[in-house]
Amino acid sequence: MTEDWAVVVGTCRLMCPQTEVDRRQAERRVHVLETNVLQTRGDEDRPQMVKEYRRSAAGTELCKADDLRPIEVLEKTMDYLLDRILKRDDLKREIVHSFVEDRIRSVLQDMTIQVSLEEFACGAIHFV
Repeated sequence: MTEDWAVVVGTCRLMCPQTEVDRRQAERRVHVLETNVLQTRGDEDRPQMVKEYRRSAAGTELCKADDLRPIEVLEKTMDYLLDRILKRDDLKREIVHSFVEDRIRSVLQDMTIQVSLEEFACGAIHFV
């Protein structure tokens, strides 16, 4: 039996969609790891917002292309989380790990919405 699947390809070029940035700023829900409070180096080290994990719920749509990050942005996001955020030692380890875990769940969520199971498995192995 063949099923027709609508392929959704993300178009968001940022690690966090602008709609989420605006919403979280308005709700004052920007994580300390996403603020400039801890900025001590140049602009290249400026903290950036990263899309939160969000459970699907009635009345919400997780598959809007402009809220999904394409694979290359997901790779950039993983590099940022693992190479820059996870290595932070100026905050409690629990705070950093909780943040990284949540944002990786969001990366995996975006991946699963956009790619086939085979592509997902290859990508997940690449990130590990």
